[in-house]
Amino acid sequence: MKLEKIRIQNFRCISDSGEVKIDDDIVCLIGRNERGKTTFLKALESFNSEYEYDGEDISSYSNVKEKLDSGEIEAANIEMVTTWFEIIDNDRERLKEIHEDLGKIKHLKVTKYFNNQYTVESPELEIEKLKIEQTIGSIPEIKKEIDNLSERIDAYIQRYAPFASSKAQYDQHIEEFISIDFTGLQEDGIIEVFNTFS
Repeated sequence: MKLEKIRIQNFRCISDSGEVKIDDDIVCLIGRNERGKTTFLKALESFNSEYEYDGEDISSYSNVKEKLDSGEIEAANIEMVTTWFEIIDNDRERLKEIHEDLGKIKHLKVTKYFNNQYTVESPELEIEKLKIEQTIGSIPEIKKEIDNLSERIDAYIQRYAPFASSKAQYDQHIEEFISIDFTGLQEDGIIEVFNTFS
């Protein structure tokens, strides 16, 4: 992947850097002393998944901290570092191995939030939709595992009689679950189905 540009927001002395383009060869940070050059580099370091934000990282040059403390905004909505990447050919081939549609990605936008979570977007592919499709695609595997579980429980019932009294109820739940048509269900609908049976 090739880093194309960066935007730092709400980080220490930087309220909003705007989008900073990254040159292929050389990047120079020029500015007077105590004007945020080191903070900009520290913000880039904070993009690493091992770095966890705390209260000291919130910008003192905006009202974000007050809004967070008052509950007006949540940590999950405070953007800290956004990066834009160009996906080069080798990376695209590796992504394609994970999922055919991932091979279509040419650009990625990744944002890290104050709650240390990330969002990933691409103009070429709706990644959230892909997650849902992958979940639906795994439903046959889930049903296969349920069949295996059913066989194991039957074996337990034969060895330990107290299980037998719940077998009818268990069989009913299994039959209801297997008969569900997950086609067209959005992620919330799938989660609701699983919660019904948990």
